[in-house]
Amino acid sequence: MQAIALSARTEGDFDTATLPHLTELYQSAKALLSSESAAEDAVRRTYIRASQSFARLDRGMSYRVWLFSILHKQVVDRRGWRSSFWRSERLRRSGDPILQALRKMRTEEAEALVLCDVHGFTYQEACQILGTTTQSLQATLEQARDFLAAAVNG
Repeated sequence: MQAIALSARTEGDFDTATLPHLTELYQSAKALLSSESAAEDAVRRTYIRASQSFARLDRGMSYRVWLFSILHKQVVDRRGWRSSFWRSERLRRSGDPILQALRKMRTEEAEALVLCDVHGFTYQEACQILGTTTQSLQATLEQARDFLAAAVNG
């Protein structure tokens, strides 16, 4: 009986900690993957992995950063995402210069730009998500921002 109550409390804690980030995770996945169904699948897998490791999570860690770290791994695991999304007919027809510039960037540059400039993660948080150093992230962001500015400004 006590194990059931603990399980229910843990599930409630998990929902309270993670559900506020669901929409933002989906929007990020949708921006990086080829379709809505691929984004839904990546978010679903993110939540499955998160629920499996929630009990072991360091309570001092930001739930948002933790979830985006898991999502990042889901996107990286789908190595075909760049070719399927960035070469998609829908994107080629898009006249959006930002999407066109993202299409031409290295994966690391696009991810860093989306995390820091779209989702507003701090450098420290983005480094945790991407598994990199602050110096490397700053260099990557500088390259990405320069590339984007040149592409948008012609």
